[in-house]
Amino acid sequence: MPCSATSALTRPLLQDFVLQPDVFVGGPAEVAYYAQVAPLHEILGVRMPRVALRGHVLVAPKRVLRFATRFGIKPEQIFTSPDALLAGREPEGVAEIRREAAEARKELMKHIERIGDIALPAEHALARAINRSIGHIEYHFNKLSERSIKGLVRKNKERYAAVKELIAMIYPDQQVQDRIVGWFPFWCRHQQHLVDRVIEEIEPDAPEFKIIAL
Repeated sequence: MPCSATSALTRPLLQDFVLQPDVFVGGPAEVAYYAQVAPLHEILGVRMPRVALRGHVLVAPKRVLRFATRFGIKPEQIFTSPDALLAGREPEGVAEIRREAAEARKELMKHIERIGDIALPAEHALARAINRSIGHIEYHFNKLSERSIKGLVRKNKERYAAVKELIAMIYPDQQVQDRIVGWFPFWCRHQQHLVDRVIEEIEPDAPEFKIIAL
């Protein structure tokens, strides 16, 4: 007899019907599913368990987390790239680079338009060449601005290296640590200390997570 699997949304209903748990501990998405299917429990006569949000922690060596204190970085600021984070801490320099680049582009465009006004009556095919040139100029001015801003934020090599290491630990490859890094390497290095620190710091059913120093 053929059978079909439930969808992710209705799976909690089937689990509760078969297993009849007293408590369900899940992640944000799983808890959201329960919020959507809760009325079906009453309609179908399935007892709904107590739903709790599981505790969520990220971990890093104390040496790496000290960089956040040293350079005044808030936890929520870590979830970006080193260049973006440090660019936000150089507002005057970044603004000046962008202002100078925009002014230079404006002046150059004015001269190009003047050249076109002089030459176009004699050479109509020049219009396409001018439009292509304008596109190239805008592209290279944008690239120049980006490279200049990166150079500005990287001028302090020690700070840049520290921020890069901090972000690579907590937000590797632009993904939250626990999404792509397993717990086993941390266990191999810290063993029981890892377990003790997680138990000490974790807060089940809390809407936020913690970054734990090991």
